[in-house]
Amino acid sequence: MDTLYSIQTADKLFDTNGSRPILIGCNDGFDYVTKYRKNSSTPYRLFSEYLSICFLDEWHLPIPSPAIIEVKWEHIPTDWYGTIRKIFVDMPCFGLKYLPRAVEVTDFTIPQKVNASAQYNLLKTALFDIWLSNEDRNGNNYNLLWEPFGKKFLLIDHEGIFNTGTWEYPISVQTEQDSLISTELFKQVFKHFIVSTTLLSDLKNDFYLCIRNCQSQKDKIIQNIPKEWLVNSSYIAPKVDEIFRDSWLQLCWNTFCEYIMTYIGS
Repeated sequence: MDTLYSIQTADKLFDTNGSRPILIGCNDGFDYVTKYRKNSSTPYRLFSEYLSICFLDEWHLPIPSPAIIEVKWEHIPTDWYGTIRKIFVDMPCFGLKYLPRAVEVTDFTIPQKVNASAQYNLLKTALFDIWLSNEDRNGNNYNLLWEPFGKKFLLIDHEGIFNTGTWEYPISVQTEQDSLISTELFKQVFKHFIVSTTLLSDLKNDFYLCIRNCQSQKDKIIQNIPKEWLVNSSYIAPKVDEIFRDSWLQLCWNTFCEYIMTYIGS
């Protein structure tokens, strides 16, 4: 993952309920939607974003280009100082390339025509979220962009993995209400869809291949965490190891199939 630095004053502070990222121009000539730590403690939410994006790359699911962003304090507008303190940006931040033509997916912007490739990737997205117990992509907030020219969904915002970062407790399976499968998006995109045994077989094979890819890259991904984040590897290791256990993988697959058959059918 590239490391970039800001070259101009931030253009926008996104008024979201959670991280309130900023839009800032970087030295590669592009703008990035950039998240920073929210307090003086270790930024495990940034780590969640970083880990998710690295794993999504191994799953071959579409994402905006990610980068580690070094934000210069002089590029934060002074009238934002009540929201952003210097201590929040004195360590590397995490950003995704801003795509001005991409449309945020809501119940009112669901694309009318979704091709087979985008449908398949949406199914994989739901499975990915179950695997990581991502509680931040559901009917209230899809955390998806629709790229109309490439006709694909792009995945964003993954602070809510591991049951919203409950590192101290064992991971628990995603509920129906927190699943993308139970949403209006799935209802519309898969309105006349038939879930065949062949499709499920392909998805299952793909799932386990993606898991193997993630597992082979896991140590390298963790080693490349920005040192300034001071992430304690012994603290995160038990939770990360959990998601590769055979029992967890079987539970994830069974849960995915149960939700699919409930909301889409055969």
